[in-house]
Amino acid sequence: MIARTEVIQASTNAQLRGWDQSGVVEGKEWITTAGDRTCPLCMSMDRKIIPLNENFFEIGDTLEAGKERIEFAFRPVNGPALHPNCRCTLGAITN
Repeated sequence: MIARTEVIQASTNAQLRGWDQSGVVEGKEWITTAGDRTCPLCMSMDRKIIPLNENFFEIGDTLEAGKERIEFAFRPVNGPALHPNCRCTLGAITN
C-alpha cells in the first residue's frame, strides 16, 4: 500500500513537471478509477478540472463525501494520490 501510494505521487509530480515544460498543457483533470473498491472521496473528485499550476487542495482544506472525510494537514494536493492506496490519475488539458 505504501509503495503504490508513493509511486502514484512520484508519477503525478513527474507528469506535472513534464506538462509544465511542454508549454501546451493548460490544465489537469482528476480521473478516478471507478469500481467496487473506489472510495466516495475519489468519486467526488472525478472529472474535476483546474489550471495546471494550481492545487486541488491547500493545507487546511477538507474534503467530505458520504461518511468519508479527509483533512489536508501536511501538504497541498496537486494531484493523486488523494489517500493511501489511491488508484486515481491525471489527464492533461491542452490548449
